[in-house]
This record gives sequence, structure tokens and C-alpha cells, in this order.
Amino acid sequence: MSEAAAELLTPEEPWRAAVRQAVATFDYGHTIPRRWFLDAFDIEFPEVGTPKEIERLNLRLFAAMSMFREEMLTRHKMALKSIGHGDYLIVQPGEQHEFAIEQLCSDVDRAVRKSTRVVDHTDTARLSPDELRARNDALGKIAAFQAMANRSLGGAAAPKLQGGET
Repeated sequence: MSEAAAELLTPEEPWRAAVRQAVATFDYGHTIPRRWFLDAFDIEFPEVGTPKEIERLNLRLFAAMSMFREEMLTRHKMALKSIGHGDYLIVQPGEQHEFAIEQLCSDVDRAVRKSTRVVDHTDTARLSPDELRARNDALGKIAAFQAMANRSLGGAAAPKLQGGET
């Protein structure tokens, strides 16, 4: 069966319809509020729910948002930046490169902190002298990587993006 035929037999995922609706409704610089996503993805959080119910809904929202963001970027050239509380800014085309660097800085910082944490929390009492040297070399490599990344990325925090219109 062809992919087109299979699509006719399976109900459309809510995130696909949400992409079409978002492109028709919002433009660059606009903010898409969390409530809009919940309605578009047909997700309703109960006033009172079990932790398992809430977790299931959060996972459904996360999965839909991942697909939605990817489709908005790759098909419609609209990058979405989380601005807190579940709201997303559609990044202006002239700022998407800045947003990419902002994401890279954040990812590098997160990776460096995670790697340093693993090395810092090694039980050094159980290491041989060679292993201890290798551990210290690893800390040096992580620091060198961070310094290189800071130099390459300008050493400054990523710029703040404009926008916020709903």
C-alpha cells in the first residue's frame, strides 16, 4: 500500500493539522501560547489527576511539540524558541542564525557541565596512578574544549531575540 493510501486510512495526527493552522494564523515574531498548543493537539490536563495521567499527557504534549517544531522549521522555515510557560516565539528569519548560535551555546554549556560532573564524581580513591592522570587529563580536555568553544562563539552570551507579538 502506498504512503498516500495509508494516510487516507489513518486519522491525521493533531500536530499535522496544528502546523497548517499555525502557518495560517501566526507569522514571524508572533508568540504561540501554550493554550493554543493544548487546544490544537487536543490535550486537556485535568484539574486533578494521577501522576501517571499527568505524565502520559506531558509525554503526548512533548511528542506533538517535537514533531510540530521540526515540521515548522524544515517545511515552513519557521524556528520556534521556547520563551517560558509553554509559549513559543516564531523567530524572525533575520534572527534565526542568532537563535542557532544561542542553542549551540546552551548545548555546549550543558554538555560541558554534564561531562565535568561525571569526572568530578569519580571515586578517585579507587583509581590507579595512571587512571588518576587520565582523569585529570580528561578535566583538562573538557576545559580546553570549553575555552575553544567560547573563543569560537565570540565568548559572549548569545544575543536576545526580538518579538513576542501574539
